[in-house]
Amino acid sequence: MIKAPPAPTIEYPVAELAELAGPADILVNDGRQYISDAILDSLPTLRAVCVPFIGVDKIDVAAATARNLIVANSPSEPLLHAVAEATILLMLALNKRLRHEENLLLQGKVGMPEDRNDQFMGKTVGIVGLGRTGKQIAVRLQGWGVRILAHDPYLPEVPENLRGLVELADLETLLRQSDFVAAQAVLTSETYHMIGERELRLMKPTAYVVNTARGAIIDEEALVEAVNAGVIAGAGLDTFETEPLPMSSRLRELDPERVILTPHILPHSQEAIAGNMALLTRNVLNLAAGRLPEQLVNREVIPNWEKRFAAMKMRS
Repeated sequence: MIKAPPAPTIEYPVAELAELAGPADILVNDGRQYISDAILDSLPTLRAVCVPFIGVDKIDVAAATARNLIVANSPSEPLLHAVAEATILLMLALNKRLRHEENLLLQGKVGMPEDRNDQFMGKTVGIVGLGRTGKQIAVRLQGWGVRILAHDPYLPEVPENLRGLVELADLETLLRQSDFVAAQAVLTSETYHMIGERELRLMKPTAYVVNTARGAIIDEEALVEAVNAGVIAGAGLDTFETEPLPMSSRLRELDPERVILTPHILPHSQEAIAGNMALLTRNVLNLAAGRLPEQLVNREVIPNWEKRFAAMKMRS
């Protein structure tokens, strides 16, 4: 059964947003507002909706597509690299028990045999979603001596540049065999809570889950229970279902030596943000001139969008 994501909790009244946007041709969404079917319906002159990042889960893409509106995102190369670096950073910090080792020193203690950490070489890394960022993670793990599994139902075979480096696997196999599971899927109704209680129980008790993609891919309540019960060893999360992470979240109560929480900032390097804004700007300028953007989420609208733009241009 496909689970639907919860309704967005932050949304301007449609009439208010329609008044603010006015006769907009292009709408840029910063991610704090859900662009719903009703909002799109209130902006009759709209041609496109753009975001300055990768995810488009704050846009009703199906509704935009039905109206022949372009949805453009901004997965700049620097951002892809930054997400990959952040993901591997969390894996290594968990593997090396960095928080635990640091606390030993802060408490004036001497490391004992039970305080030793593990070697990353020889481990199995599972990447759930071998898209742009998933591929970058795999590329950056070359030379680390790890086995890389990947699950992506949209890939019939391993991309040519990753052959010999990555093995495709079904999700259950990946979860059972991986020492680190990196969530890198886009958030859709199919991927919402795709890693829940059942999936976590398939993992090794020594394994960690890392999420630098979208928080709602993982069922956070199930994750809390799994960590507390020792079903898995821990987690590294830079993204959450509700952001900012509520102070009441049970994630905050987990052992900080086993669970690393950061406020959706690790991939936001100066280079990544600059790259995203540059790509967003190019997308907007192209759209304003009647050209297709460099990054297009719903390519199926192209023929009708081009016809619609030509008609709008003739009327203007």
